[in-house]
Amino acid sequence: MNPKRLPRRLVRQTETCLSPEDGNALPIDAVPNGLHPRTIREGRQTMSVRVNLSPMLRRKYRPDCDPNHGLVLEDGSGKTLRQIVQELGIPLEEVSSVLVNHRVVQPSYVAKNDDLILLAVAIGGG
Repeated sequence: MNPKRLPRRLVRQTETCLSPEDGNALPIDAVPNGLHPRTIREGRQTMSVRVNLSPMLRRKYRPDCDPNHGLVLEDGSGKTLRQIVQELGIPLEEVSSVLVNHRVVQPSYVAKNDDLILLAVAIGGG
């Protein structure tokens, strides 16, 4: 591995990194090896979360949602799951279970940077 480049998994494409010394934006190639940079977009630190929807929610409320990658909400961090669900245009009553990073949480949970949120509905049968 080139010592001046970080692995792709640490840095989002088309973004720059903040210098650990003074907070100025640096090109990805200029980040010292071994540092985990804070990524920025449009001059501010990104605080994104990824939301995946169950197929029923996706079909009914968000057909634009990519089934493999979900939706990335750049400003989702710091909001409750209740707020995120409302912003997506999904009635909270339709969501029967909410998982964050593969753990069941309440709608009052406050999302953190890089959280993976899964919204699902109960399926009946018999």
